[in-house]
Amino acid sequence: MNRADGIVTLEPSQSKNGHGRQFPFAAIDELRDVVNEQIASAERTGKTITRLFHQPGGSPISTFRKAWIAALQAFAAGKQPIGKSSAHVRQFRKRA
Repeated sequence: MNRADGIVTLEPSQSKNGHGRQFPFAAIDELRDVVNEQIASAERTGKTITRLFHQPGGSPISTFRKAWIAALQAFAAGKQPIGKSSAHVRQFRKRA
């Protein structure tokens, strides 16, 4: 990740299809802020964190489904709670 340029790079050796790619996370203000906060959170732990998105103490998110539902509910704070079937990860995979 290049924080100065706001780009996350996936090397060909790290991808399933062998094709590398780059994602300009700084192009979206909200995403840039989330990424910078996650990095700051990792730095506060004093540990080496290998994943960008992690638990507050630095441990990996072990159950993505629970984390996804919690994130949806946090997003909808003040609105009607989001149920299990209202938004699915698969809906967003091809949109980035």
